[in-house]
Amino acid sequence: MQRLLVPALWEVATTAVASFTGAWLYRINTPLPTIVVYYLIWFGVMAAVFGAGASLRRALTVDTVQSMGLGVATLYLILFATLGTDSRAWVWALAVLIGAASGLYWLALYVQAALTIQTGDAAAYTSWLGMLETGAAVIVPPLTGWIVASFPGILGYRLVFGGAAALVVGALFVSRKHPSSSAVVRPRQQSVTCRGGVQSSGPWPC
Repeated sequence: MQRLLVPALWEVATTAVASFTGAWLYRINTPLPTIVVYYLIWFGVMAAVFGAGASLRRALTVDTVQSMGLGVATLYLILFATLGTDSRAWVWALAVLIGAASGLYWLALYVQAALTIQTGDAAAYTSWLGMLETGAAVIVPPLTGWIVASFPGILGYRLVFGGAAALVVGALFVSRKHPSSSAVVRPRQQSVTCRGGVQSSGPWPC
C-alpha cells in the first residue's frame, strides 16, 4: 500500500501545481518569454538529473534519492506560497528546484519499481500507477481551478501551493516511516577483461 500512497500524494500535489503554475506566472505579470524559459529550465534540469543518475559512481539508496526529491519539492512549493508576486523575480531558480525535485522523485520511483516489484506484479503495479495519474489529471485541475477562483486576489494560488506542500510533506513522512528497500542506485556490475588480462568487476572503464 505504501508503494502507491506516496505516488498518490505526489500526483495530487504536483498535478495541482503543474496545471496552474503557468497561469500563476501570467497572473503576476511575468513576461511570456520568461515563462517559456522557465519550462525549458524545468525539463532541462529534470533530464540532467536522469542523466546524472545513469552515471552515478557513488551509490545512493533509492529511499535517499526519493527523500531528496520530496524535500526539494516541499521547498519550492513553500517558496511559491510565501513569495507571492515576488516569485516572479525568482522564477528561474524555482524552475531549477522543480526540475531537480521531479527528476529525483521519478528516478527513485523507476529504480525502486525495477528492484522491488516482482515480475508477476509488474503489470498490476503499472496499471495502478496509470490510474493514479489519470485520476489526478481528471479530478485535480477542476478542483484547483475552483479554489483559485473562490478566493480574492492571489490567495487561492497560495492556498493551492500551501496545500500541495502539505501533501508532499505527508508523502515524505510515509516514505521515511516505511522505507521501501536498501537497494542502491548504481549501474549494473559486470566483469570485463582489461589490458594484460586484469579482471575488473566494476562498471567503469579500466
